[in-house]
Amino acid sequence: MTTVTSWLALVAAWFFQNLLWNAIWVLFLGVLAIAALVAAGLTFAWAVRSAIRGRHLQGLLILGVAGLIAAVIAIAPWGDVYGRVWFALHRDDFVRVEALVRHGDLDPTLDYYGSELPGGLAGISITGQVSATSTWAGDEESTPCDEPIEFIPAALGIPDGGVGFVHLPCDVPPRGFMVNGYDDGMVPRIPLGDGWWWADGVVPDGYLDE
Repeated sequence: MTTVTSWLALVAAWFFQNLLWNAIWVLFLGVLAIAALVAAGLTFAWAVRSAIRGRHLQGLLILGVAGLIAAVIAIAPWGDVYGRVWFALHRDDFVRVEALVRHGDLDPTLDYYGSELPGGLAGISITGQVSATSTWAGDEESTPCDEPIEFIPAALGIPDGGVGFVHLPCDVPPRGFMVNGYDDGMVPRIPLGDGWWWADGVVPDGYLDE
């Protein structure tokens, strides 16, 4: 049970790495490393004990399952997984935030980091706020996606920049379209529904080619 718990802790640390980053900055890599070493150590000890007791198949199975989980953690793109899962779990909250902005009950232009979200909605944003943003600097031609654009950050950079969820006023952004994420360019690349997109610094091959 302790070994299983250690793997759950590792998966949780990987999934919520944005919270760790905003809390302890680059030290979050140390937390991930420690969680990985603990899980690997406990798993290896479990497999060795099984082999000593003659349960060789069980030992191999333990190592195989652990290796598979480790591979998934190492390979799976965090932004894709986090963006889809977090939005699916809080879709109603995102829809409500957009409705509050649209009806004038929230003004995301109040500050650089936006407006404070009501208590029941604040948890969907790393800052507890929703901000208004624009297209990325350098966009010369206007598009139907230009404004208004709301931004709910999932992680912040140091000293600036961010990634997270953006609400666009268009169905699909044109090729090459980028959003200003606190002075970093973000690509809205994963449609989540209800006008919301996951946006980050991952630029698909050929996306910026004219």
